[in-house]
Parts: sequence; structure tokens; C-alpha cells
Amino acid sequence: MKSPIDLIFANSRVSSAFILFLLLAGMLAYINMPRAKDGAVIMRTAVLTTKFAGATPSRIESLVTVPLERAIRQMPEVRMIRSESKNSFSNIFVSIKVEYSDMDKVWQKLRKKINFVQLPKEASKPYLGDEFTETYGTLVTLVGEGFSYAELEKVASEVKEEFLTLKDVGKVDLLGLQQERIYVEFSNAKLAEVGLSPAELGEIIRKRNIITPGGAITIGPQRLILEPTGNIKSIEELGKTIIPIPAKNSVVFLEDIANIRSGYSEPRDPMVRYQKEQSIVIAVSLNASSNILDLGRELKAKIKTLKTLYPIGIEFDFAFNEAEIVEEIIDNFMSSLLQAILIVIGVMFLTLGWRVGFVVATLIPASMLTALFFMERLDIGLNQVSLAALIISLGLLVDNAIVMTEAITVRLDEGFKSIDAAKASVSELSVSLLTSSLTTAAAFLPIYLAESAASEYISSLFIVVSIVLLTSWVYSITLTPVLSILLLKKSKVDFSYNNPLCNAFKNYLVFSLRYRYASLLMVVVVAVVGFSLFRYVPQIFFPPADAPSITLKIELPLGTHIDRTLEITQKVEEFLDKRRPEFVHDYTSFVGKGSPRYWINNTPKGEASNYAEILVNMNSLDTFDVFANDLDKFALESFSDALISIQKLVNGPPASYPFELLITGKDIGAITERAREVKEKLHTLAGVREIGDDWGIWSQKLVVEINPSLAYHAGVSYSNIANSLQTALSGQGITQLRREDKSIPIVLRSSHSQRDDLDTLESTLVFVPAKGTSVPLTQVADIDIMWEPPKIMRYNGQHTITVRCKTEGTTAFDIMNQVNPWLETLDWKAGYRYEYGGEIKNSRIAEESISKKLPIAAMIIILLLIVQFNSVRRTFIILITIPLGIVGVVLGLLVTKSYFGFMTYLGVISLTGIVINNAIILIERIELEIKETGMSPQDAIIEAAQRRMRPITLTTMTTVGGLLPLWLGGGGMWEPMAIAIIFGLAFATVLTLGVVPLFYSLIFNVKYPKDYIFSCIVAPKAKT
Repeated sequence: MKSPIDLIFANSRVSSAFILFLLLAGMLAYINMPRAKDGAVIMRTAVLTTKFAGATPSRIESLVTVPLERAIRQMPEVRMIRSESKNSFSNIFVSIKVEYSDMDKVWQKLRKKINFVQLPKEASKPYLGDEFTETYGTLVTLVGEGFSYAELEKVASEVKEEFLTLKDVGKVDLLGLQQERIYVEFSNAKLAEVGLSPAELGEIIRKRNIITPGGAITIGPQRLILEPTGNIKSIEELGKTIIPIPAKNSVVFLEDIANIRSGYSEPRDPMVRYQKEQSIVIAVSLNASSNILDLGRELKAKIKTLKTLYPIGIEFDFAFNEAEIVEEIIDNFMSSLLQAILIVIGVMFLTLGWRVGFVVATLIPASMLTALFFMERLDIGLNQVSLAALIISLGLLVDNAIVMTEAITVRLDEGFKSIDAAKASVSELSVSLLTSSLTTAAAFLPIYLAESAASEYISSLFIVVSIVLLTSWVYSITLTPVLSILLLKKSKVDFSYNNPLCNAFKNYLVFSLRYRYASLLMVVVVAVVGFSLFRYVPQIFFPPADAPSITLKIELPLGTHIDRTLEITQKVEEFLDKRRPEFVHDYTSFVGKGSPRYWINNTPKGEASNYAEILVNMNSLDTFDVFANDLDKFALESFSDALISIQKLVNGPPASYPFELLITGKDIGAITERAREVKEKLHTLAGVREIGDDWGIWSQKLVVEINPSLAYHAGVSYSNIANSLQTALSGQGITQLRREDKSIPIVLRSSHSQRDDLDTLESTLVFVPAKGTSVPLTQVADIDIMWEPPKIMRYNGQHTITVRCKTEGTTAFDIMNQVNPWLETLDWKAGYRYEYGGEIKNSRIAEESISKKLPIAAMIIILLLIVQFNSVRRTFIILITIPLGIVGVVLGLLVTKSYFGFMTYLGVISLTGIVINNAIILIERIELEIKETGMSPQDAIIEAAQRRMRPITLTTMTTVGGLLPLWLGGGGMWEPMAIAIIFGLAFATVLTLGVVPLFYSLIFNVKYPKDYIFSCIVAPKAKT
């Protein structure tokens, strides 16, 4: 069978053209590949919202939340259900298992399930917000000094339509819109005078405002549509609505008995402010198949054009622009990649000489460009994960070329002809290099197979590394030997291992092999000490992002009026304004609702009158700590009822708080008491701040206790009382006024509804239909005050209180280690339990999902090794070297004061494949010396170690050199991963060269007597 070398030389033109095609295709792929901060991640959470106006949290839970939960839990696709029952609303967050990817199909099934649930007729139809996970990476603010809100809304609608014409735009939403209302406000006394109830008045208006079609009529050859007039088109027309007065046998106009006015929702809808001014935010998402950088350029060009079309005063700005962040990330990673390439090439040229260095360096652009070609075919774009994978692969891909050129160089020095040296080296190394490449790739396999959000986030790491490794292997047995034949020559000086470095290494080997058990004891001690130091390494699941955007969250007691929340927000805005431009560049406030998902890890918070969020773009994160301390001091001095927190953007799965403890049980009082105890315990710990829970402080509610006997004798029903209360205090939507393309609700309410006090409630009149009169509420009911939780949280169908806190100078894992022994001493009755959430839960899910797949990777690696060596003992020797690298990881993290997190965990897995690679080529050389040269096992072990010392050391140097830019410039996310591989590999390499020979001698019982002298290698004999 012909070797690859023969085939290439026999088809040189075809081979050259094919390689050139791959390189050009790779260049084109790089130009056309989509850019993004992160790769495509399937979002598997939706929120089911049901409105039940006026219902308390307990009624919402029993009548709405629980029935819906029971139906949802019947779906096998559901992983977790978290619900929130609060005044008038039920929100159920449904998370789907990772193994399901066709979310449209799952959501459709969920809709069918909830359609069969029987809910109170007063409750709205449940709305499934499966767009809850839509990421709007671009937020454009619109302000207009001197313009009314209606004018601003009109401009925003026009801009939305303009944005939707851009090819890279996915969806566009307008945030901060105030819903227009038409209020029909009546006096109870006036209605009583004309003998009408509020319900009857509402029904008259509703029937007046019709849009029923009148059918069609045929006139001659034409079929004409009949359109009766009747729908209300203006406030004036509404005011002229004729109201019959049966008691007086007369009629009046609606405007004669009610005040009609136009306005906005009362209380206000959630609003948006930009730099202290009323604003509307235009949120734009990226088209799935588009490039975020292209979208950024399109939007900037469009906004530049729009500014010329609108009058002075209309201003556009970017509250958040993902394109700029992505461009910076891509530029930084490309810079790191270029630096890594230069470092690797520099190492090779300095250590191997220009000829060998050039041969090896050629593999870098060839492998990289070919990998880019295949990445584009697999829909993998350029993002921080795929670029980091390329940087990691850079140090690995040259391993094959270094080992190949080293083997060819040695044979040339031994007297082989160039083509014979190349053929012999390919024949010797092609299988072992393939095995080492496959084992290295297999070490990354659990990342790809793991079923968790974090693993899905970085799954392309395995694909990219595998593509690069296999590409480099193909080139190492084809391109590298061909270039070696053309460029490499026999060294002018006979090669010899008789030099100070080799002699020192040889003496160390002979000594350690002579005293095998003492050496083994030293290895065990080093491993034990290294692993024991692990407890001193801080643990963080994912670090904060490096983007200079932060979030300020303002929380007041539940039930706080939105006007009070706005007042607090304005004071915080004043604080921010005074910090410009030293700390703050600009800021956007979201009052009454959280910001949209502008960052993939940002979980939007729904409508809440007590909540506000301010997105702050800082000049630099370097000033974050000073700014945060300044804010804490301001908040402490200025507010007693507001909790103001500051947070950087996060990487990895979202977690609102680093430390969360979920306390579950049936009785609300019992779990509330246990939550109080946990919060008291947390207050005793250092580095803990913003301690609280997700239920909030219990609040008062007014209960209208209807007296059945009094109500019966007064002639009113429970329904009459409820409707009268609703109309008098909040108002009821009765119909809609249609103006152009807008539908404006018409709300009927009492003129007293604007006065929210107990007197208004007590003076509310309940209409008596049979008599045409009204009675005071206090005549048929008593008003009592009761305490209840402002909202009821459930987790997987059970009452659950989540105690949570943020950390400062410590980690969530440190807090867990301090709290857990105390928790275990408490009495947890049957049906009551606790579990950790936040970073701890996310970390466990991610690491356990990978750990479950590790056996698959281990079996593949073991199978490859057994096929390579046909030996279980040799396979065991290779696997036993893996812990040595982990010791280096621990030492590296301690020295650099870094942390162990999910990315560090990936670094350890990556390191495993590299360490195995080094052990493979060393054992393979021992076997070769014994079988082909006839050396004794004693000499073969030392000979192989010396022959493999240079290529193993060089591959370590190139891998470490290639990862240095990722360590120094990869930011908090990639730095620990690079540190883990760099220190782990450096430590493992030193030990591998000594420990593999040691274990080989122990397992195969190769003894070295005291008088053993290694003299086999002085100067290799020339071979012809």
C-alpha cells in the first residue's frame, strides 16, 4: 500500500490545488462568518401569566396557580416549575429539560394542556410568553424635549417600522409606552337621581359602540358590502351617546351625567427614562442568521438618516449596543490569537532553527483556515467560545508537526535519505499521532454531550478543538513530511545526547529508577499535598462579564405605589448625574418593570410597581469598586424603605443572587419562621450583604366580610357588591374607542376612584337593581384588616421561600460551607426540606452534567489506548499520569490567586487529553526501542525518555506560549481556564518525563542494579 507521501508526489498538482482551495475557502469563511458575543443557545423557559383583577395572593394561588401547575406537571418535557402568586396576577415560569430542542412544538403542547384547565370566569385567559427569552441586544432611546408623549409615541412607531425593513433585524419592541384611556367618571348621587346603576350605564355605552357588519346586497352586477355606522370614533361622539331614563320617560346625553376625559393608565404603566427625561426605548433583536456587527452598522446608518428627518429636539441614543461589545470582544480575541501564533512561531524558530520552525509553523495557518472552512459549514460563527477554542487548539495543533519533524530530523542525522526519513517517520507515527489527537479530542467530548445550559453555552469548544486536531493530524502526515523533504537537511554536526542537559536528565532518571519505591513515595506525597491544597482555592461558578455596563436595582416594599418608586428613581438619577463623566457615561431607567433581556444572562423582571432598574454604562469597570461604595453610602443615608443593589453583567446561567437557599414545606408559617432563622444566621457571617427573601415583608389587606342576611334584606347579591367595588375604586373597561389603527379602552368608574382612602371605601354605594336605589357598603358588610404575604412563591408545586444574599470578599461556596453544618443540626420535619440555589445549584448542575458523560470519554480514551498498545498495563500507566496535571492546576490557581469555576473545570478536562498525549508518545517510543533496536528494557526506557524529551518539552512550550494571551487578556471568564492548562501542563510535563518511566519500570518489573551504567547512546551510528 502506498504511503501518503507517494500519493502526494504522484498527484502533486491535484494535492496543491486541493490545499490551496481549502485555504482560500477558509479565508472566505472568515470574512462571511457571523460575529456574536455568544453562540446560539436555545432558551427553554417561558412564563405563563394570568390576570385575576382584585384577587389576593392566596385566592390567586388556590384558584389559578395550583390548577395550572397540576396541568403543566403532566408534561414529561418539564424540568422545573416556579410560580409567583400576587395581587391580581399569577406568573408561572416553566423550564424545559435540556434534551428537548424543538421549543415551538413543546410550547404548542403546553398551550393545549392549559386550554383544558377550568379557571374562574373573572380570570383572563392564560398568556404563554414564549418570547420571554428573546434577547434584544440593541436598545435605542428616543427622547423629545418640548414634545408631548403622544408625539413621541408616534415617532417611535414610525422608527419601529423603519427598523423592521433592515435585513439583519429580527424583532422590534417599544418599551415604556403609556396606555391611553378614555375615562367616563360618574357620580353615584347623579346615577341614583336618574335611576341607573353603573352596570346599566356601562351596558348602554357598550351597545352603542358596535362594529357588527351589515351583510351584503347585490345591485346589478356588483355585490356591495353594507357597513352600518355606530362605532364611536371620538370623545365628542361618546359624549353625545343617548341615555334613556325609564323612570322619567325621557333621555339625556352621557356628557350630562358623567365627566368624560382622555388620559393615560392610572396608576401609571411602567415607564422608561433616559438621562432624567421621559423616553421610549426601541428594543431590537438580531435576525437568527445575521451578523451582530452588520446589524450595528445598519442601525447607526439608519439613525443617522432619521435624525435629518425629524425636527430639533428628537434625539436618538444607544442605551445598550451589543455590536460595540462584540466588536471589542472579537478584536481582543483576534489580537490574542495573533499574539499566540507569533509566540508559538517564535518558540519554534528559536528552539528548532528556521528550517524546522518554518515547516512546523506552516501547519498553523493551514489548520486554522481549514478549520474555519468546516466551522462555517457547521454554522459555528466567531464568538468568544469558538475563538477561545481556536486559541486553545493553537498549542495543540503544532504537537503533531513537532513530533513528526523531530522524527524526520533524527533520521536525517542518522543517515537516512530525505524521502526515506519522511516515509519511515509517517509509518512510525501516523497511528500514534491519530490516537493522541483522538484521545485529546475525546477529553473535550463530555462538554458537548452534557445536558445543561452551561454546557450548551460552550459546546462548540469540543467541535472546534476536534476539527483543528484532526485537521492538524492530516496535515502532519501529508504537508509536514513533504515540506520536510524539500527543506530539511542533515545536520552538519553529528547529533548526540552527550550534552549537559541530557546528561543531567539521564542521571536523574537512572537515580529515580534505581530507587523506585522511594521515588514512588515522593510522587504520592506530592499528589496528596497538591490535592489537600485544593480547599484553599476559592470557588466561583462564572465570573462577572467584562462589559462596562452595570445594573442598579431598586426594590421597595411590595404594594408600593409606582409614583413612590418613580420618586426614589429620580433621586438615584440625581446621584448618577453628579458622577458624570468621572464614572458614568449614560444611564437608562426602567420604572415599574425590569429591563428587557439585552444580555443573554439577564432575566427580565415583570411588572412590579415597587421595582425599578437602571442600566448604567460606565466609562470603565476599573472604577466599579469606588463607585459601588459611593452608591452604598448614598443609599444608606438617603433611603430607609428602599433596597438599592448594584451588579455587573454576568456570564453563565442567570442567578439573581450568588447565594440562595430554598426552604420548602406545606405550612407557610413554618417555612417563614425557618427562613427568619436562616437570615439571622447569615447576619452573623462576614462578607454577606443584602440579605432577604423572595416573599417580602407581610402586608395588610382589607377584607370585605359580606353579611348574607343584611345583603338579602337590602336586595343586593355578592356580585352586585363586587361589581360596585370594582367600578367605584378601580373602574371597569366597558368597550373601546377606535382611532385609526389604535383601540383605546373606555373605562367606567366613580368620580371618587381617584381618592384612595378608607373613607372612600366605606362611602362606596352598592346599587340595588330591584329598587333602583343604592345602599352604603357598610350597611351590608364589615371591613376588616388582615396580614398576608405580598406574594406566594412555589417551586415544583410546593410552597418555597428562597433566602438569598449577595457576597463581598467571599463566595457563595464559602457561605455554604459555613451555613451547612448549622442547617444539619436543625429539626427538619417530614415534608420540609432545603436545597441550595443560585451559583451553587447552577455549578452543580453544570458539573454533574459533564461528570455523567465522563465515563463515555473515559471508555473511548481507554479503548483507543488499548487498540494502540494492545495492553491494559500500558494503558494504566498513561491514565495514572492524569492526576499529576491536576496537582499543577491547584498550585497554579493558588499562585495566581485565581479561582476554581466551571471554566477551570473545563481546563482540567482539556489538560487530561494533553497529558495523555505526552504519555502516549513516550510509551510508544519505549516499545519501539525494545522491538526494533533490540535494546534491553533498562536502556530502552532511558533512551525513549531522552528522545522524547525535546518534542514533549517543545509541545509544552508552544501550548503554554499559545495560551499566555488568553491568560493575560482573556478576562475573568477565560483566565482561570488558561491558568489551569498552563500550570497543569508545565507541572505534568516535568513529572511525566520522570513518572512514566518510573511506572513502566514498576509495572513491568524493570530493575536497575546499583552498578547499572547507561552507555548505549554516545553518538548514533550512521545508517544507510
